[in-house]
Amino acid sequence: MLLETRDLSRGFGGVLALQPFSFSIERGITAVIGPNGAGKTTLFNLLSGIYQPSSGQVLWRGADITELDVAGRARLGIQRTFQNLQIFFGMTAIENVMVGATQHLHLGLLASLLSLPTIRRETSRAREEAALLLRRVGLGRYLDARADAMPYGALKRLEIARSLAAKPELLLLDEPAAGLNPSETEEIGALIRAIAADGTAALLVEHDMRLVMALAERIIVLDQGREIARGSAEEIRANPAVIEAYLGAEAA
Repeated sequence: MLLETRDLSRGFGGVLALQPFSFSIERGITAVIGPNGAGKTTLFNLLSGIYQPSSGQVLWRGADITELDVAGRARLGIQRTFQNLQIFFGMTAIENVMVGATQHLHLGLLASLLSLPTIRRETSRAREEAALLLRRVGLGRYLDARADAMPYGALKRLEIARSLAAKPELLLLDEPAAGLNPSETEEIGALIRAIAADGTAALLVEHDMRLVMALAERIIVLDQGREIARGSAEEIRANPAVIEAYLGAEAA
């Protein structure tokens, strides 16, 4: 098992934003859906190490990582994107992606200060790999463009490319299609599908039900901090509790 939670919960001021929740993920694409306030972002913050749980455990390949911080989990292979873009807008696209690869570079402080040949080789290699990733996500023409000059849809893919530069085994995608038009949403969907096909497990929170139903092999539904359903897209579509809590008229 890649990632597992056991009775994971988080409270704020006596209110449980996430009630005891257990699930596991090994590969493929899993989606977490639910109305606003359902506990989806709280779950992502717990999995990525931003929050510590009120109770329960997070396990990675069977080892307890509950107390591990964000950096420690990133080194293990857990990466995350954010609904609100976390981009270095004063840097170019390729520089943003190179930042994501930092943990895999062998750049000692003294060697960096002296600009030794090993540093130049490592930097050159990182730039080449970043360029490949940008082309992979469809941003080849933006290699040296400043992030603040790029369109919003391109920035969503840039954040994914930067996460991929860290060579994750699990990618947490927080509303990857938020703010995108139908064409851009289709492109993001194809990219997520390709990422999963290459062996990186994907866990996404998303409000675009068309995208979720098209992509996810497994769907978990949260409402007011508790799980109300899990299953395939077909099972979720037909679940009365889900229709009432979230899908409503759209499902009908």
